[in-house]
Order: sequence, then structure tokens, then C-alpha cells
Amino acid sequence: TTPPTNTNTFTPTAGRTPQQGAPFIVAAVGDGAAGSAAADRVVSLIQSWNPNLFLYLADVYERGTYTEFFNWYAPSWGQLYSITDPTVGNHEVETPNGDGYARYWGLNGVQNGPLYYSFDTQGWHFISLDGNPFKNFPQHDDQMTWLQNDLTQHADQCIVAYWHQPLFDEGPAGGSSQVQGLWNQLVAANATLVLNGHDHSYQRWEPLDASGTPDATGITEIIVGTGGHEVQKIHNDDPRVVKAVSGAAAAGALSLTLTPAALSFAFTKISAAAPADSGTIACRAPPAVTAVSPAGGSAGGLGRVVISGSHLSTGGPVQGTTYVSFGTTQVAQLGCPAQPASPCFTVDSDTQITAYAPPGTGAVDVTVTTPNGTSAAAAADQYTYS
Repeated sequence: TTPPTNTNTFTPTAGRTPQQGAPFIVAAVGDGAAGSAAADRVVSLIQSWNPNLFLYLADVYERGTYTEFFNWYAPSWGQLYSITDPTVGNHEVETPNGDGYARYWGLNGVQNGPLYYSFDTQGWHFISLDGNPFKNFPQHDDQMTWLQNDLTQHADQCIVAYWHQPLFDEGPAGGSSQVQGLWNQLVAANATLVLNGHDHSYQRWEPLDASGTPDATGITEIIVGTGGHEVQKIHNDDPRVVKAVSGAAAAGALSLTLTPAALSFAFTKISAAAPADSGTIACRAPPAVTAVSPAGGSAGGLGRVVISGSHLSTGGPVQGTTYVSFGTTQVAQLGCPAQPASPCFTVDSDTQITAYAPPGTGAVDVTVTTPNGTSAAAAADQYTYS
């Protein structure tokens, strides 16, 4: 496969549109571009899923030169080029200015352009970041500023971020403290998932907060450095690791299936048909209210109100996980009878809540609260008592 001409105008892809009724599948893996037979089998596994989008989590061996991209990446991984959104690894930047990476993907060199970007697909926001040692790249501060602005602009979306070096790692290299600032910003922004490579193993960590403490509302980190190049053994003694696969049989890839409220994941090895790990992660985006109908009712309350928006539940209507407020009055009763005698609400779906209003006066904001936060007040959520 001949590498594409460098246009210096890289544009992320949102992926291939699935056929009607088919799921949107994202494949992800890194550390595989070395020309090995195992890597070729990983590519074949990914192709068997007919993915809509592919995230290559970096490293083209040994120094990420353009020749190595031509020899080790293009013949196999290059078959996924049209649906690939890459990130840059430590091997790629061993070449001056990351020239091989830049030429292959149509980017400017490290000195002339950022190696981070974001894009939207299927209602999710994806962020590719540069996790390389910042002491060698003065654009670290620029990346941090850019990330903060990007997260602010996409505050109401489900977020997946990915870069090469993980913050938490049970492998030989250990975690990379240089990416702590990236992690902190993503935790503050309620990101859902972080994907990494670098360690040649599979590791899924339980959700963690900024300090690395287990927290149900934290970020899940998954390391997928199992692209087929020299898989490694890990220590496997950290209780925060939910699932780990390492050693000679670890080669494989991760698939993600996106829905508006969650993503399901499955890690499959090339040596087994059944996934070695799988599950579902709920989106951590805060709720947003986009409409209230009707937009007003009696001051005495108990008017039926349909609240529309996004991320209005966290995997289902569970007592205590969601409540609705009309101004400063909180409606705490979950589940409404056929003829409500007091204010209540029912979570119909991730995008709709039916509530019976409390008494009130004037114009108020109708807000929804979940463990991920409270919806921001806006003109669209106003309800006026008369």
C-alpha cells in the first residue's frame, strides 16, 4: 500500500456511516506496526468487525520514520486509513519533528503544528492528545489551553480521550506522570473514557478520580497496547485493575459500540473467539434540558410537564440518582401514580422526563440533576407560573 501524499491539511474523520439499523463500531489498539504476523492477525480481526471508525493508539517501530510507515504500517494497518484517527507515540517522535508521522497522516511537523485535535461522531466527542514528554515539546502549555477550551465548548457531550502513554499502568514502564494535567482536566469535565497504548498489554482500570482514587463517577482508563508487537508481562497486583491480559496470548483489539447514553466494550484476542473482557460504561456527561412543555402552569402546581433534553438519566431511573428542580424547589419523589397528589417525576428515557410541578410563582428554570452534575440554566428550560 502506497502511503498518501502529505498535504499538510489533516482532517479527522467521523467514520463510516453504518447501514440502517446497524451499530456504530469503533476499533482501537496500538503498538502493532512492526510487520509481525501477530499484527497482521490483529488487523484481520478488526476488519472482521467491519468497524466504522479506527483509533490507532500509536507507535510505528522503531523510530516512526516515513520508510517504517511505508514498510510496517501501510501494508496492513493502512487498509483502515480512510476511517482512522491516529494519535502520536514515543517512537514516532524519535524522528526529528515527527516527520514520518506528519508525512503519512498529512500533518505539519511537530515544530510547525499541533499533534492534538478533536472531532464529533454519533453524539460523542473524541479527543486525540499528545502524551509525549513535554520537556521536549514547548507546545505543552498550548495543548493544555486548547484542551480546556475544547472541553468547555463540548461540556454537554459524552467524551472519549486517547493518547499513547497511560497515567496508570501495571506494566514495566509504569504510569506516565507527565499526563496528569490532561487527566485532571478530563476528570473535571466529566469525561467517560480514556484509551492508551504504550504498555504491550490489555488493562481496564476501575473509574478513578484526579488522584487515582476509585470513584464511581470517575474516568475509566483502558490500555490496549496489544497490536502484536512484543507483548509484555505486567505486575497485576494493583487492586484498581479490573481486568488484565498480558503475555504471549495478549494480542488483540478493543471494540466500542456507541449509543447516546453509553458505550459497550469488548476486548478480543486473536487466539480466542469470545471476548476476554466486556461490559458497558455509562456516559458521564451532565444533563442538559432543551425544552419544557408546556412552558407554564398553575401557581398551585401539579401541572404535567414534559422535560426534554440529553443525559437525563444515568443508566436508568434509580431512586436517588436523578431529581428535578423547579427553581429552588426540588422534586424528590421518583415515580408518579396515575393521578398524582403531590409533585413527582418519572424518568421516561435518557432524553425525556415527565414531571408534575410543585407550587410556585413567576418564571423559574427547570433543571435536572444526576451524579454527573446539574443541567445549566437556559432560556429553553423556563417554566412560568400563573
